[in-house]
Amino acid sequence: SNTIEVENDASNGGAVISRFLDIPIGWCDEETRVRDRRTFNFKVTQTETGGKDAIISFEQLSADSLYTYGNNAPYYQWGRKDPMIANNGMGNTAKEYYDNTYSYGRINSYISVSESILRPYNYYYTSYDWCNTHSKELWLKGNTSYSVNNLSKKTIYDPSPSNFEVPKSAAFSGFSSSNIAARTNKGVTFYNNGNLFFLPLFGMLRGTNGAYNEMFEGGHYWTNGPANDSGGYMFLFYNNGEVHLNYVDTKSFGNTMMCVVTN
Repeated sequence: SNTIEVENDASNGGAVISRFLDIPIGWCDEETRVRDRRTFNFKVTQTETGGKDAIISFEQLSADSLYTYGNNAPYYQWGRKDPMIANNGMGNTAKEYYDNTYSYGRINSYISVSESILRPYNYYYTSYDWCNTHSKELWLKGNTSYSVNNLSKKTIYDPSPSNFEVPKSAAFSGFSSSNIAARTNKGVTFYNNGNLFFLPLFGMLRGTNGAYNEMFEGGHYWTNGPANDSGGYMFLFYNNGEVHLNYVDTKSFGNTMMCVVTN
């Protein structure tokens, strides 16, 4: 429920206040998980009449259940509603996950929107789009153009929580290299409208090979606008001070997501 007010650049979408959620969608705090030593007892019974019972004990040491990860958030392909697995917050490595039914997969092919919904556990990557129809309105209902139109209208494919939506391009126009307050390998802090806004450097999930890339180097955040059949507009910045508004990135790439209060 914590939001930060950001004022747009008046020459880029008008002087409008956008209320950003203060963390990316799906944020997880850094943590070291340690489970206590446990003993499991398994009872085995023979099924024959007069069968015997036996109990076997296994001891699980705490070190077997030690797992450390840094701050992290999942990645989204442009226009998809389902998240891809985050990295572990320690580098360009996938975060561990538990799945009792499906195995997370990376498949080099196009797919339809309906098929992607049926298989949210698969990352479909190409050097262009993941969607075989190249729809213009997956995150902007009724959109028919490839221009930066600075509109917003939430769709059923928007991964934002209730009362929030994917930002329009102008929402990030209040950030530039001239209003950077601090830079570290964890993120860049921008100042705007009297507020400080920290954006993490979670890098991306590369579409050409399904690998994690630029962790602690780049911040890649989608907007709702499609740039062309293969690319979507995003806000891109680096810890060296580079800032790029309306940068075009490949739709099959996985980027982190901020969201704003619905207009």
